[in-house]
Amino acid sequence: MNEAFHKSLQNVFVICESPAILLKLRENLSFLRTNLSSIARYKNVDRALEHLNKLIASQRDVDLIISDMFFHSSETSIVALVNRLEEFQHYRNTPLLIFTNTKEKNLINEIRLACIHVPFRIVFTETDGKGLENIFHDLISFKHKNKHYLELESKVEFIIDSKNESLIPQALQTIHTYQKNYPQVCRLAKTELLKGQLFFAFWKNSCEKAEEFLSQMTYHPKSSDEYRKISARYTKETANSTRLLSLCEQALEKSHKTEPTYWKTLELLFQVHMEKGDLRRAKIILQQLIENFPQACTFSLKLGKLHELRNEFHKSVNHYMNAAHYALEQGVRNIQKEDLIDIVNTSLRSCKTMMNHLNIDEVGNSNNFKEGSDNYLVLKSIRKNNAQLRVILEKMAKLYPDDANYINKIAITYRRSGEYQLAEQYYLKAVKLDPKNIIIRINYAMCLACSDLFSKATAIIEETSNLEMSAEERENLEHARELINQRDTTRIKRVML
Repeated sequence: MNEAFHKSLQNVFVICESPAILLKLRENLSFLRTNLSSIARYKNVDRALEHLNKLIASQRDVDLIISDMFFHSSETSIVALVNRLEEFQHYRNTPLLIFTNTKEKNLINEIRLACIHVPFRIVFTETDGKGLENIFHDLISFKHKNKHYLELESKVEFIIDSKNESLIPQALQTIHTYQKNYPQVCRLAKTELLKGQLFFAFWKNSCEKAEEFLSQMTYHPKSSDEYRKISARYTKETANSTRLLSLCEQALEKSHKTEPTYWKTLELLFQVHMEKGDLRRAKIILQQLIENFPQACTFSLKLGKLHELRNEFHKSVNHYMNAAHYALEQGVRNIQKEDLIDIVNTSLRSCKTMMNHLNIDEVGNSNNFKEGSDNYLVLKSIRKNNAQLRVILEKMAKLYPDDANYINKIAITYRRSGEYQLAEQYYLKAVKLDPKNIIIRINYAMCLACSDLFSKATAIIEETSNLEMSAEERENLEHARELINQRDTTRIKRVML
């Protein structure tokens, strides 16, 4: 690659703690020696992320990132960096060259899962200079080719967003043209997946229309002309939705057959089966994903939700426990915030159901269960999951110190373990962060009542009653006031689950 191109590289990030690797990079990638003014070098990935965030805010380009896979001085990993790039469309084609001395499959799979659009190459430290230069050239070349797939994806997404079904033939023709002209990046598995996404979106739109027609029919007598007109539209739309679903499944099966381990195809197949209500086939797809990506917490999370739908709460708790375990193992900074919140909320909900089933209000209460019994093992799972959630929430509270919801949920975990004084401290902290949050204030008052601090609890309820709130919040407040006035700690603890 010529010197002119090297000099055209701007905002190159080199994130590397190892002096030996940095020396090797300088020796074998000449632009690292000849164009130092365009290169930002970091030993700490958090500092690099701060700089990247500033560039994102100003919509400035990043031409290349060269990075270690591991950062010993930080909880952040390369996955967090990829997530930031993927989050903003402007940065989705930023090439990433990753140095590592490990060939562990699970770690490499984590990167592959995160890099949906970001072009990347993994370079092992034993790679010689010529090999490194060739990989670098290949990566930069692929960046220019990859823009064609990103263009295609944007065009298909635009048609999906339009909800104009008459544009489907245009989308299919565009996909065919790009696949023919740019087969290296618009490979068959990806183009068939795009077709699947297209048909899936319009199938869901068609199902919504059919449901609307079905609803309209209830307002007219069956013998009326209006009923017959709407019924005819309903029949036509139902046939259309069946056709779109069939086309969606055909495209996804073709994509899957071409690349059986392509996770995006498997994930959409899972969504299709869930929408159809075919939980058995959805479970099979998820099991494939978990087999291919055993440490991906989102797949364990989805399998937990599936078991919860089937009222298999013990199994759901076990999968939520796995999801929490993998989230902690990978580091919460490296996982999407929405996924972490989902893990916490679904775990809390499923554990509440299980605690009700076991007829307990504290996870530390195991006196009623024989050690080794099924109920004892279920309680043990709930207790472990509760502890995992607390660690996740404490880490998230450090990342987002002004968000009272994390503090509130930490209080819930202490309350469930029977540590009411600690729970009170966290509720008080949450109230100070968000003094107008009615639910948090009610939780705080109820927790005080559990420690027989009824006068203090009543004062919180009366103070809260003067704030603006919804009808539902007012109803919850009155219910809490009634229980506190009755000093019914048994019912209070059960309500607080």
